[in-house]
Amino acid sequence: MLLASLIGVLLQWVASRVGVVTGRDLAQLCRERYSWRTTLVLWIACEITIIACDVAEVVGSAVALQMLFSLSLTAGVLCSAVATFAMLALQSRGKRLLQRAVTALILFVSFCFVVELALAHPVWIDALRGFTPSSALLRDAGACSGSPRACSAPP
Repeated sequence: MLLASLIGVLLQWVASRVGVVTGRDLAQLCRERYSWRTTLVLWIACEITIIACDVAEVVGSAVALQMLFSLSLTAGVLCSAVATFAMLALQSRGKRLLQRAVTALILFVSFCFVVELALAHPVWIDALRGFTPSSALLRDAGACSGSPRACSAPP
């Protein structure tokens, strides 16, 4: 999970650097430099990826609302959809308002995370051990498919 997040950050950093240097986004650069067939395949792949990410976010939001407030998954999905349309409505009133709303949400979530972390009093050594794979996983990559507990780092 950590590695996937770091790779995502690296890709976003590279894409932003390309945008700053060229003044164009990746879609514009693909249209300029690749054939229309390649551009079409890249566009379809991007659309599928966007849909997959959106579905994961909506389902994740619904599950979180179910865990927090005992809402049904259907109600959670509807709440997530309403929140999405509210953000789109903010976007129609200008980018500044949307940027402020997103910034406020990020700050609120970060504040809640820090408060929860302070209340949990984690043992940091044990938490960091979770980032190291167990020797069983390194010996046999398929050993962990049946039981996640067998793949956890040793205590």
